[in-house]
Amino acid sequence: MLNIDGNTPDSSKNASSDQTEIDYDLNYVFQTGALKGVSVRLRHADVERQSYRSNTQARLTGLDEEQSRVIINYEIQL
Repeated sequence: MLNIDGNTPDSSKNASSDQTEIDYDLNYVFQTGALKGVSVRLRHADVERQSYRSNTQARLTGLDEEQSRVIINYEIQL
């Protein structure tokens, strides 16, 4: 599990949303058989962004999101 927190100014030209992200990973590597050397990673990310206001823009709402990914890696003999 990975947890990331970011804080930025709430107003001014450098304003942006504060963000918290939590990533969950599950990894598996095949050790034998036809899939030997193949690894599979399942990742789920929860991202929460807070709203903010800048001098040039109205109040902007946060854009929360969830992402799920399947990442497959394999070895190639060169």
